[in-house]
Amino acid sequence: MRLSSVLFAALLLVAPNGATAQEHDHHAARMAEVRLGELAVAQAWARATLPNQRTAAAYLTIANAGSAPDRLLSASSPAAERVEIHSMAVVDDVMTMRSVPDGLEVPAGGSVALTPGGEFHLMLVNVAEPLAEGGQAPLTLNFERAGALEVMLPVRVSSPDHDHHGQGG
Repeated sequence: MRLSSVLFAALLLVAPNGATAQEHDHHAARMAEVRLGELAVAQAWARATLPNQRTAAAYLTIANAGSAPDRLLSASSPAAERVEIHSMAVVDDVMTMRSVPDGLEVPAGGSVALTPGGEFHLMLVNVAEPLAEGGQAPLTLNFERAGALEVMLPVRVSSPDHDHHGQGG
């Protein structure tokens, strides 16, 4: 039996407000938004790690309501030795992952999504302790124009949208 099937069954438990735990987590993930000037960061989360796993992926969406682009220059977390902005692509049927040293542009009036299986994500390298499901990891995003933004990453096994929308995470 796949782990996701077991998790889906566990998420069918009813939350106190009558919604399933799955619906509650989905709603909470969509509501959690952190703002800094014209930037808004939403849907932030980190993937749980196995006991000896030294890296973890983090995902989020950055929206820019401003009239000028901004750039995510770097990120850091006390939960890891370093945080890297990564791009992912499939070249000749081989997945390649590379650090993005010049940062990631957030277009004026637009957004950039760092998603599982997407073009970009954050990689927490040499995590101090395993990231356990249900926990949180602090993250600081450093932008060229807006400055530093503190975000708390809920730790999950899969994307908050995974079971609800039938998408992988």
